[in-house]
Amino acid sequence: MFLNYLKNFFTKKIVKDTLLNVKHIESDGNIKTVGIIFDESYFYEKRH
Repeated sequence: MFLNYLKNFFTKKIVKDTLLNVKHIESDGNIKTVGIIFDESYFYEKRH
């Protein structure tokens, strides 16, 4: 349980820090889709 807390904490920190480095692009159109890409190398435990 403690390890899951640490994993979630560090995952949120990594995502937050990564999103702060994203350059914003101004657009006149509406957003139609949003995607999230996860790098599996950050996760030690894999479920099948």
